[in-house]
Amino acid sequence: MLTSLKVRDYKCYRGDIVVPLRRLSILLGKNSSGKTAAARLPLLLLASAARRARQFREPVPLTTRGLEYGSSIAELVHGGNPHSDLGIGCTVQPPGADTELDFSVKLQLRQTLGAGRQSFVAEFVATPLLPPVTWVPDLLRDEVRYGDASPVREFDGVLPRYSDARLQRVVDTIRTESGKLLDAFVHLTSLRRPLDMVYENRSPHGEADPTGVDVPYLLNDSDALLNAVANWYHRSLGTRIEISREAAAFRLMARDPSSAAHNLARAGQGIQQVLPVATHLQAMALRLGTQFLVVEEPELNLHPAAHAALADLAVEAGHANQNAQILVETHSENLVLRLRTHVARGLLDPASVNLLWFQQDAGATTVQEILINPDGSVSDWPLGVFSEDLAEARAIATASHP
Repeated sequence: MLTSLKVRDYKCYRGDIVVPLRRLSILLGKNSSGKTAAARLPLLLLASAARRARQFREPVPLTTRGLEYGSSIAELVHGGNPHSDLGIGCTVQPPGADTELDFSVKLQLRQTLGAGRQSFVAEFVATPLLPPVTWVPDLLRDEVRYGDASPVREFDGVLPRYSDARLQRVVDTIRTESGKLLDAFVHLTSLRRPLDMVYENRSPHGEADPTGVDVPYLLNDSDALLNAVANWYHRSLGTRIEISREAAAFRLMARDPSSAAHNLARAGQGIQQVLPVATHLQAMALRLGTQFLVVEEPELNLHPAAHAALADLAVEAGHANQNAQILVETHSENLVLRLRTHVARGLLDPASVNLLWFQQDAGATTVQEILINPDGSVSDWPLGVFSEDLAEARAIATASHP
């Protein structure tokens, strides 16, 4: 399980920032507060650790699964300083392990564009698996050196390449395990792709697309997954999903109680946009591949009454799959309230969930963890969290009784 994200001078984060994570973490904050930068960091870390440098020019990929992190490494540095550095990392609790893995890298921007790259790994930490590696600055030489006695001569992506065979085997294991996690990792952006009227009858492709373009094929490939999603739609949205199959094509259909089946692509945007979210949460519950799910604004275009049903589904997926982890970036007060209700009713372990409030302060993002107590109350409620409804209620009262 990912237990924290760590950044230093990364994008909107100034200085060292730690984002604590639990099995279910809810990211809250106003627009441009830094939520999305944090939500997209796990995919960047996994892709960086799983792939080799020859697959992209810089130590970290600037584009992964269609998500663009910047047009250059310099855009990732807080303030855009072209002569600075940045740090990204995480802590991981491997299943059955007694200690956490502390993984982090510092990227130094080059003063020149030597070797065709804008940055290199200046520091590497993978405690306790590997000894730390630190760049040795040498103003008289353009090459990157890590010390005469160091077994590291260069980096392959964000991972060192050792001359010591035993240490290199550890690196290879990190890359392999990161690749397995990446295969089970799904990130859904806030704008999912609208559905097509007709789909080619084929098997799903490999890695999950962040817009949910693969979801119709996943549903067509698994009757168990289709039934689970159809049942959730029926309970929560009052319609049932089904598939109309032909020899070379299929259609996603919606059947309402009072009407004949119609193509789901003709349904409202809320009904379409939530399909990838519901599908991957049900795939997680059924252990059909999805192990780590990040969702940006799952409630997009949905009526507020349906937001709580998404919280219910996330809790159910976590109960069914104890190794699953979910990060949700949301603006939905109803979703948060339903999670607090689950805790108060004893249906959700308060130790497995946290709320994270992101806020811009003097041009940089701060992160505050909010814990849910066993009775459903919260440990702290920073000023500004869902305060708009209270402010409007006060304005109405003031207008009615001047």
